[in-house]
Amino acid sequence: MKKYKPIYKTWNMYTLDEQKDIMADYDDDLTEEEKYELAAEDINVYGWQDLFGKDGNVAFSNLADQEVVITGSLGLWDGRRKIYPVKVANIIEAVNKCCNQDIEEVDIYEDQYGNFILNAYHHDGCNEFIIKKYTKKGNRCLHFTKEVFGI
Repeated sequence: MKKYKPIYKTWNMYTLDEQKDIMADYDDDLTEEEKYELAAEDINVYGWQDLFGKDGNVAFSNLADQEVVITGSLGLWDGRRKIYPVKVANIIEAVNKCCNQDIEEVDIYEDQYGNFILNAYHHDGCNEFIIKKYTKKGNRCLHFTKEVFGI
């Protein structure tokens, strides 16, 4: 059984009960709508910044200062498409590469092996990425992919 530890979620990825719990921390003088908007902004803006800060979850991950490989698939209007493995310098660059401006919602998890699972939701579906440590075995896979597919 796979175990995932939540690392980050955008506001709309929280359940209604979770949203209510977060909104309960805001001043009682505010309306429900004001609490909702403040909480959503705090989660989406400041949470994203804190994710990569010196005290953020990514800074303490085992992939913080290591080269990583992105694999996964894209959810497109005409079905799922696998992506070729892509090597990047570190986890921060990988997450930023996976989350372009078309992404509307994001949730990030870490599995029991230290890999990051990133689900990026957009108008056509969900892009699912796995970010893993770059290893010698991964290097052979990348070279094979370049030789066979010319990429």
